[in-house]
Amino acid sequence: MTCPHAPEVPPESASVVSVLFVDDEPLLGQTFTRAVTSERPAWDVVTAMGVEEARTVLRTRRFHAVVSDITMPGANGLSLLSYVRERHPETLRVVHSGVVLDYAEHEELLLADLVFAKPVMPSEIVRAIDLLLMPPERPPSSRRIPPSR
Repeated sequence: MTCPHAPEVPPESASVVSVLFVDDEPLLGQTFTRAVTSERPAWDVVTAMGVEEARTVLRTRRFHAVVSDITMPGANGLSLLSYVRERHPETLRVVHSGVVLDYAEHEELLLADLVFAKPVMPSEIVRAIDLLLMPPERPPSSRRIPPSR
């Protein structure tokens, strides 16, 4: 059975998880990339400095997950989630933002599969992505045991 959130055509190979990290703060992108690749060396992390840059990357690549801030110059992260949902519905959509509570009643926040309020440790995001990308467990064998006579 295939994972519902794994891209149909993975960017590198089925064993490499690819993540697009979108935030207008360069230090956060560097910190996230360093933390994730030290914890999951096989993961491919790409950073984008805003929604427009992320859309440009998404036109040429597919990702298992997109992790985005909400408030950035130009378009906000929620518009990116909408874009990802329309064009790459199998991609996990993750919000990490310091203004999550300000958007708690906005319907657009429901576009996210995961929501984290800043500050959040990258390892928490990694664990959550791991869990959502994990193939579902197979149910126990359904083979029947014939009744005893």
